[in-house]
Amino acid sequence: MLSDGLIERFGLAEVYGLHNRPGLAIGGFASRPSELMASADNFIIRINGTGGHAARPHNCVDPMLVASYIHAALQTIVSREIDPLQGLVISVTQIHGGHADNVIQQTAVTRGTVRALNEDTRSCAGARLHEIAEGTGSVHRSDTEVTYEKVVPVTVNHPGNAGFAADVARSIVGENRVNMDFPQNVGGEDFSFRLQEVPGAHMFIGNGDSSPGLHNPEFDFNDGIIPLGCAYWVELALARCSAREAMPE
Repeated sequence: MLSDGLIERFGLAEVYGLHNRPGLAIGGFASRPSELMASADNFIIRINGTGGHAARPHNCVDPMLVASYIHAALQTIVSREIDPLQGLVISVTQIHGGHADNVIQQTAVTRGTVRALNEDTRSCAGARLHEIAEGTGSVHRSDTEVTYEKVVPVTVNHPGNAGFAADVARSIVGENRVNMDFPQNVGGEDFSFRLQEVPGAHMFIGNGDSSPGLHNPEFDFNDGIIPLGCAYWVELALARCSAREAMPE
């Protein structure tokens, strides 16, 4: 949308986002006037070893073993290289290699995701992931190729816009049902790209105590919150247009 000229074509001066939030009470809104959600990056590590018969591992370089060492070593980035207050998650979610019980395969592939709550931590984690994967592979006599994809940046609300969005929500549900000190979370959100272009804010709307949560095939969106969400959008647009009309030239 941005590459298609969304901001320029429609002259957008501000942007606002709204996402349902399981676990947040129905009728509740939540956000924060700063970093709200994490960046989300993906990585693929391809380990090229030397395949052979499983009965003669001394004649091989086992890429699955190297993959396991890399998996463990990547966690030292979180536990020993980043301030724990900064927020970082590195998860290896896939390891693939081989199809036979009696063969040490030639190649293994490991994949995963990196989530960070600020851009400095994100950059550091990405750089160290390359170094650890390639260095570990070299120590174990394998050739390691790293593909690192930056998917979405940190979602950073602009304070003034977040405050305005909160006031709109309070006008609908009341002061006590809007939490503007909501904890940061390491989910990723592509709305972050828009917030890099123009001021704005992202807000959560409560979906109730729904379980399982988001991205589960059994997740049940609560249709009862639709009127509340619609009211938020209508009031936000009316309030912002009124505010702009009242602004001096």
